[in-house]
Amino acid sequence: MVQAPPNPLREAQQTGILGSPEFVRECQRWLAPKTIPDRTLDEVFAVVSDAFGTTTDGLATRGRHHHSARDAAALMAREWLCEPLETLAARLGGVSRSSISEIVKRARQREQTDATFHAQLEAIRARLR
Repeated sequence: MVQAPPNPLREAQQTGILGSPEFVRECQRWLAPKTIPDRTLDEVFAVVSDAFGTTTDGLATRGRHHHSARDAAALMAREWLCEPLETLAARLGGVSRSSISEIVKRARQREQTDATFHAQLEAIRARLR
């Protein structure tokens, strides 16, 4: 009687990854949870204001025209802290929650189309890591 070959899926059932042992180890390293430093809203705002050459109080300045530092602050606070809209609304000039949602949406769109803004956000992310 001929013995069946080993099941190649056995390893995948244990690790969730199918491939050579080296490939499995590398994937597990890539997929390992990253430790993200705990940050406060004040720290995020300080990094953003420094990157844009303004003050943290300057982030709360309201206006009808694009305010890059304020847009970046709202986006970074949502991205890094999952800060509630109410908190951001109060800290960024007492605007409404829907205004914060629009600011974050605008910042995400702008990051895709404006290379300078994208580079500024990447520099901020690097400093927050």
